[in-house]
Amino acid sequence: MQVIKIIEDLLSEIKFDSCLKSIDSKIFENRVINLLAIGKSAAYDTQALQNFAKEKSLKINKTCVITKYNHAPSNFNKNISDSFIYHEAAHPVPNLDSLKSGKLVKDFLDNLDKDELLLVLLSRGGSSVLVLPKEEISFKLKQEITNELLKNAAKINDINLIRKSLSQIKNGGLIKLSNTKEIVCLASSDIPDNDFASIASGVTCYQELDKAYLRDLAKKYLNKSQEEYLNFLDTTDLKVNLNQNTNTKNIIVNDAINLKNKAKKVLTKYYPEKNIEFIDEIEDYDIEICKENYLSSLKNKKDHIIASVGEITLKVTKHGKGGRNTHFVLLMSKLLFKDNILNLIEDELKRIKIFSFGTDGNDGPTDAAGAYIDFNLYKKALEKNLDFELYLNNFDSYNFFKEIDSLILTGATGINLMDFRYIKV
Repeated sequence: MQVIKIIEDLLSEIKFDSCLKSIDSKIFENRVINLLAIGKSAAYDTQALQNFAKEKSLKINKTCVITKYNHAPSNFNKNISDSFIYHEAAHPVPNLDSLKSGKLVKDFLDNLDKDELLLVLLSRGGSSVLVLPKEEISFKLKQEITNELLKNAAKINDINLIRKSLSQIKNGGLIKLSNTKEIVCLASSDIPDNDFASIASGVTCYQELDKAYLRDLAKKYLNKSQEEYLNFLDTTDLKVNLNQNTNTKNIIVNDAINLKNKAKKVLTKYYPEKNIEFIDEIEDYDIEICKENYLSSLKNKKDHIIASVGEITLKVTKHGKGGRNTHFVLLMSKLLFKDNILNLIEDELKRIKIFSFGTDGNDGPTDAAGAYIDFNLYKKALEKNLDFELYLNNFDSYNFFKEIDSLILTGATGINLMDFRYIKV
């Protein structure tokens, strides 16, 4: 299927090892490197860095890898030793293994020599798999707050601000905890504006937190946990006293801009005759805004591909199975095929393809990366008497596409940027 080839080509273009080629290896020369990798692509990034170090004759002393469950290459060496730590934890809601991650990293940082270099590799999911709450707050409350932020479709930057306020290691806390004089952080950014202070909640980047704004966020997004969080804000000093003797260099090596450029390159390869138009918003925005942007862009268009990168916020009110990508494809297929909102003739409907997937291989709490539908698959759904409206209302898009065999199943990709979606007409 052509859509699978498009995915494979795109993932190949945006892999971390490709991005490392832009890094000047001189910053690592004649240094003893201690490697700390955090996030859903931590094991993949570590493997790429190990190959990079071998190629450049660089020395890696100690390594600590913190990642999500089952997010490592099959050939990745997980053998724990005095110089190698590997640990998996939960995402998107932290669990006790996430708490253990925080303690492991704290011990790892405690045992580094001050004259050695700490190299940090950051990727999406780092905020969840690595948790070290402030002493003033319980881990149970931390979990409850995270659950409510996700359930109420909080934007990623707002989620990260609240995470920072709760943590000893986020918001520059890692700098404070480290003994080393020099830290270099290479990050794959899933943050819309590439604000480094928001990547993995800014473990190597401090920003002063505005308590008034945090209170507003709590009132907007939190329910049961709101009162306790507000009390925490009233009684806790959120300032982080950083180690002024530590020199920290933060570098973004991969981001949504790169994803957009490489996606356009791949689409041009497979659809050279089509006009490819990207919606400008590389940000997390509500699915209703995303829907309207696509519909307005599709009007009176033929032989076009309308595409975008970014993450949709979706407020889930039922307990079906699915994620933002499968929900987007189901919503747009209902509007374009079933409702025929653009008033197209059948030959025009047959040219429509709708696609959306998460570059990390995960769409919400499912094993799918996303979904795909065309006119033939739409007809298959009709033959099976699948009720578009019912599946949408129940937030059960995963099971809809499972019925017509059009889920995108990539497994963990080792890449952690944003989602990519397009509609071809």
